[in-house]
Amino acid sequence: MWRVLVVLTLLLSSLFSETNSTTESSSVAVEEEKSVEKNVYIEYSHIPHRIYTGQVFKITLKTTVVSGNYDELYYKFYHSRGLKMLSKAPERQIVEEDGLYVAYDTIYYKATGGSVVTPKVYVYLKSTAKKGAELSIHGEKLDVTELPQTKGFSHIIASHLDILKVKSDQYDQENNIVTLFIDGEYSDLNECHFQESFIKRQGFESRGKIENFAKDSIVYYLVLPKYFNSFKFKYFDTMENKFITKNIPIQISDDMVTTTKTDLSPKDIDTNRKIKIISVAVLIVTLLIIFFFYSNRSIWILILTSGLFTYGVVLTFPKPNVCVQEGSVVRILPILSSTHFNILSKEESFEKLNEKDGFIKIRLKNSSEGWIQVEDICKN
Repeated sequence: MWRVLVVLTLLLSSLFSETNSTTESSSVAVEEEKSVEKNVYIEYSHIPHRIYTGQVFKITLKTTVVSGNYDELYYKFYHSRGLKMLSKAPERQIVEEDGLYVAYDTIYYKATGGSVVTPKVYVYLKSTAKKGAELSIHGEKLDVTELPQTKGFSHIIASHLDILKVKSDQYDQENNIVTLFIDGEYSDLNECHFQESFIKRQGFESRGKIENFAKDSIVYYLVLPKYFNSFKFKYFDTMENKFITKNIPIQISDDMVTTTKTDLSPKDIDTNRKIKIISVAVLIVTLLIIFFFYSNRSIWILILTSGLFTYGVVLTFPKPNVCVQEGSVVRILPILSSTHFNILSKEESFEKLNEKDGFIKIRLKNSSEGWIQVEDICKN
């Protein structure tokens, strides 16, 4: 009997020892956790209270580091909803406040759904002595508003929008092409598009890269009927919380005219050239008669006659031709990012119409017009 009592005593002693050891271990872990929490603090410096579906916005975290014994401060994000993170890495600004170093880290997001919850953020303070320590801040549910369908809406949501430049050019017999150079703040301008049926064609000459999230830019073109003297569209301003209308005047510039089909067919062009030649011939005969009867009046009549004769001859001269290499790209506008509407299948000569900023305007065989680069000219 006494032997059984001895065994029970030893077992109880062993269990008590393990429990005590576990308690001490847990106590140490808690102390270490408290120690970590005293080394770093995290809170929201900026978070919007209200956003719109499709809006680009920022969240700024304020992280205060008490201990200077660390090599790296970084974050991990989990469990967000209705959001697309645009930033590859936070934009960091480090300042000193009350003798402590504070990191303000800004992350850019785009609201993609009707229900939005920001991610839970884990902050890591990594040092050579430790693998790393973490602290977290919970995500927040944001109030999201869906914009109503509105006539003329460009699907651009921005805190501010500027039309930097407008180019309006002839496109074909019935339409003009209007090119818009647009800057937007806190906006994804790649969402730009219109649903109006009178727009014959639309697209991007140059897309925004969404790298500088505070300011984006695009070049966008629209093909509109010729009877439009202006074009109106709307964007939603997140600062004023309302739709703003932009009115774009359409004025055709002669030096930039680019057409996919000219008003005149090749036959019409040849007919016009014949008319010019006949007109010049009549002018020359008239001038010769004037010179014959009034040659003794003044030398100025001779000079005037010579000038008019020279001008008439110049009118009959065809425009110079340029040889263009095989594979050359023909663009709608004289800019590298312009839409391509033709690629030459072989080396050919074309009528040269104009030259501007490293580009040459040519008339193709089907009477359409476009721009090629100067380096596309044949070498020989």
